[in-house]
Amino acid sequence: MEQLPKLSLLGIVIGVAVGAVVLGFRQLIDWIPQLVFCIDSEAFHDTPTYLLVLAPVVGAIVIDVLRRVLKVEGRNVGVVHVMHRLQDKTKKVDFPLRNVLLQFFGGTTALASGFSGGSEGPAIHLGAAGASYFTKRLKLSEDGMRTLLAAGMAAGVTAIFETPIAAVILTMEVVLLEVALASLLPVMLAAVAAKTLVVLTIGENFIITNQAFAPLPPTELGFIVLAGVFIGLVATFFNYSIHLFSTLRVSFTYRILIVALATSLCAWYMPEVLGIGTDTLKQLLKEEHSMSIGMLGMFILLKVLLTTFSVGLGTPTGIIGPTLVIGAAMGTLVALVAGLLIPEMGHFEFAMFTLIGLAAMMGAVLNCPLAALITVLEIGRHTDLVLPAILMIVAANLTCGPLYGRRSVFLGRLEAMTLFEERRNTHRRE
Repeated sequence: MEQLPKLSLLGIVIGVAVGAVVLGFRQLIDWIPQLVFCIDSEAFHDTPTYLLVLAPVVGAIVIDVLRRVLKVEGRNVGVVHVMHRLQDKTKKVDFPLRNVLLQFFGGTTALASGFSGGSEGPAIHLGAAGASYFTKRLKLSEDGMRTLLAAGMAAGVTAIFETPIAAVILTMEVVLLEVALASLLPVMLAAVAAKTLVVLTIGENFIITNQAFAPLPPTELGFIVLAGVFIGLVATFFNYSIHLFSTLRVSFTYRILIVALATSLCAWYMPEVLGIGTDTLKQLLKEEHSMSIGMLGMFILLKVLLTTFSVGLGTPTGIIGPTLVIGAAMGTLVALVAGLLIPEMGHFEFAMFTLIGLAAMMGAVLNCPLAALITVLEIGRHTDLVLPAILMIVAANLTCGPLYGRRSVFLGRLEAMTLFEERRNTHRRE
């Protein structure tokens, strides 16, 4: 507690610094495809097919060259890498510079090339590494150091999603796996500082809706629960698929090229599944969107397969962005099907189902129900979302939890990484 004023001030400084770095990361994702391929990084459906097919292959080659030049082994980037570094509390947390460089430039290249993934994984890695470098020479306790690492991570997530409260909760609930009340203030200040920087620099650019929602009739609560169960089953498949693909032991060159070919194939058939999917999410939040039931179903299937394939095989991207988009599409799909089966209930508010579906998928995949609830409130900005969101999030978590061992996809991958390293070290000693 004696260090709290100092940590709070450092939290603001780290928030601004990390926010600037991650903001640069965001801007590069937009600029690279415009400069190299003359395409919009999130409007893939309006881009010539030959460019969409070519971009992932070029991106894969660039990422592999970066990995070789920087001599980064394995899959040591992203959220799981940060969690692995935080595991050993007897040592000071350190993030190798070459891994950070691969995360920054490899992540921007992957997302700009259309690989299905999120930008929050790189943001968490960059935030933790930035805070670590900043605090190396400061005389802080171990708890103080970890508090500022959390501040850096929260600032990174805020600079991506522009939801500071959810970023703080997500950092504590998913990455650090513990909540120290004394450390919340510096983390909150870092998130607010990053949010302020983003708003002053580029304005509010993420998915924010100011739609008004009517209270949900009791007759629709059953559909909310059923949608939650459906999303929980998909989340279970999603988590197991990532785990399955991450256990494949082939060289990085082959893995990244396989992902590129799969991405090119999907680009030819349905370009909407490329990238993070922000443009699709914006379209789904409109009352009059052009996606039919069949198109939504195909989008969900391909987005799930392509994202799990990409993330599981080690592409330097995140997972939360596509998870939100998949959940939003499933929420919309349930509303469309329910309205078709029961015409007299055709007044379903599709935007509400889209938003709470987004939260339910996030909560189930990451095992973070509280962060998911706060996310939908910060995006939707309406208290009438609370009850349906809680119901769907709980239903999804209770479905996915027992099937996937009540852990997040990050913990599952962390356990697999730890086991693999133990086996490798044992083999080397032998």
